[in-house]
Amino acid sequence: AAGSIADGAIPPSKIKGLGTMASQDTSSYMTTTQLASAYLSTSELDQLPLNAKQFGAVGDGMVDDTSALQALFDAAVASRRAAYIPQGRYKITASLSIALGDATQWVGGVKVYGDGMGHAKDGSYSSSIIEPTNSVVSAAIVVSGTSNSDNSNKRQVNGFVIEDIGIRGVEDGSNGDGICLSYFTNLTIRRVMVSFCSTGLRVKRQANGTTYGYANNTIIEQFFAVANRGWGLDAADAGAICGMVVTASNFCTNALGGIKIAPSPAMFTGNILTGNGGPAVLVVKPAGNSNATGPTFVGEHFETNGLAAVSPYSAGTAQVVLEYAQSPRFFGCNWLGST
Repeated sequence: AAGSIADGAIPPSKIKGLGTMASQDTSSYMTTTQLASAYLSTSELDQLPLNAKQFGAVGDGMVDDTSALQALFDAAVASRRAAYIPQGRYKITASLSIALGDATQWVGGVKVYGDGMGHAKDGSYSSSIIEPTNSVVSAAIVVSGTSNSDNSNKRQVNGFVIEDIGIRGVEDGSNGDGICLSYFTNLTIRRVMVSFCSTGLRVKRQANGTTYGYANNTIIEQFFAVANRGWGLDAADAGAICGMVVTASNFCTNALGGIKIAPSPAMFTGNILTGNGGPAVLVVKPAGNSNATGPTFVGEHFETNGLAAVSPYSAGTAQVVLEYAQSPRFFGCNWLGST
């Protein structure tokens, strides 16, 4: 059926090379899907990104888009196609799940992306913003593979990407985390902003027990965790993250602190951690055995973070608290406001 300009339809008179179709009256329109079908093979069409609008998402900040976005993610997982969320404000009233898993092998991930992460404190935006209400008690987006017991990385998500998305919870509200990740490897988060959530990004990697999920090769860059009620990044459950790199990111004004992490060979480079209510960084003692070295901090900017008490330490300890760490390293870091 013909669409409207708002739906991305294109008047045939504006398209060259369509023969007699281009001579139709300009009141008739082709949708972008119809246009693509005229030029692409079935196999090529099957590789195109899926659009949230195809599934009924509105993105006006008022209509509940939970079902539409979940349908988008389900279809992306089933077809292994990218999921595109156009510019808009997408209200959700329940967690969005991206569940990937296979009993015998790594599972190829999918890509979720939008038109930008930016949103201001007053709610203005010019990008793709997911807005969880207080009824979202878990994370706004939950990405998970499934557990395995032989340390083979079977059943884990391999290669998930999320970029150019914003998540804005309820200011002074009680909604859950922004993003929660578990049972994955080779994951990338790029140009994502989370604010007014419980914890901005929660990375769970179950290890040292009967299930495994080491979160190998995790890349987080240009990630903004701002004004969350918990931590900006919480990666403190049992076990080690292997090869996590966090770079060019901002962890600012989060109530409990900037980064909470278990001992691991993680690398933090060129990040800004300022104005957090608790420590800029807390390295916790792992729940299970761990001989991981690190983490390493290069060119970090630590400024006026809170010196709240962190058990078993008293208030006024430091911007960085190392409860447990083997060979932590700091190179070229800036320490301003408090030490």
